[in-house]
Amino acid sequence: MGGGCPSLPSPHQAPIEAGPIGRFAERTIALNGLADRVTIVRGLSTDVRLPEPVDVIVSETVGIAAFDEGILAYLADARGRFLAPGGRVVPRSLSLVVAPVRDVALHERLVGTWRRPVGGFDVASLLPFAAQQVHFAVLAPGQLAAAPARAATVDLGRAEQPFVSGALELELETDGPVTGFGLWFDAELADGIVLASTPSSRTNSWVQGFLPLQEPIAAARGDTLQLELATHNGQTWRWRGHLAGRAFDLNTLAGTAFDPTDLQGDDRRAQLGDRGRSAREALALFDGRRTIAEVARALCAEAPDQFPSEASARTFVARLARQFGK
Repeated sequence: MGGGCPSLPSPHQAPIEAGPIGRFAERTIALNGLADRVTIVRGLSTDVRLPEPVDVIVSETVGIAAFDEGILAYLADARGRFLAPGGRVVPRSLSLVVAPVRDVALHERLVGTWRRPVGGFDVASLLPFAAQQVHFAVLAPGQLAAAPARAATVDLGRAEQPFVSGALELELETDGPVTGFGLWFDAELADGIVLASTPSSRTNSWVQGFLPLQEPIAAARGDTLQLELATHNGQTWRWRGHLAGRAFDLNTLAGTAFDPTDLQGDDRRAQLGDRGRSAREALALFDGRRTIAEVARALCAEAPDQFPSEASARTFVARLARQFGK
């Protein structure tokens, strides 16, 4: 792979890191005498190439709600392009665990608060948007209204599609209103080795996800909850079902103030807007001689309606330089 890239000495590790933490990792690696065995590859895994196949892929793109860091798409791409035949993926499976939550105060803080005016203004129209989000919360076992259950388990060594769905029935073990659903994960690393973010685990890196109901549902011990969950790569979620004679159906797309053009497919005609044309003009001036300040001045003179000041043009050009420059 990689078309002429030098091969890595074996055994070798090649962590892929898009963020600035990679620079600190390189210093630490060198300080500990490991530079001949560990090479930081800069960029997103979907944007880089490795010079040779690898035997093991380890990914810590496990989100608070299991899939919300895009692990399904990232690993499907990495397996196809990086993994040698017979290679392994860690974690090898990932489960989404769900339990109904009966914490009224939590719901009031995240959703119900929008019923109250803010600075004398009625903001109640925002409540449905607040209810159709994946919130993050620190849950405790005492907040759960039923025993947790796995809604879905994905084999990360085989999964090709970013869609995950599951349906379950749970019997409530407590009286009181159900206000939403707690989410966390079980990640199987190897035989008998499981990393979990349960409410009782108190991990250093993860809390729990919370999918609220728009309004709490009064329920009693022994009532049956029917719940269906679906997600596309952890980026959009839908949760619907029945409890105590009431139906609910929420999704994060409805909780987003999107423009209808965002839903157009890849067959729409690609064309540049004003900002895109400015980016094209700026990149054409990246000739290795001009400075960012000089490019910004030229851009500001060419498109004064797009940049109210030279400082705004410099910010724009500097961002392009970080993304596309050397």
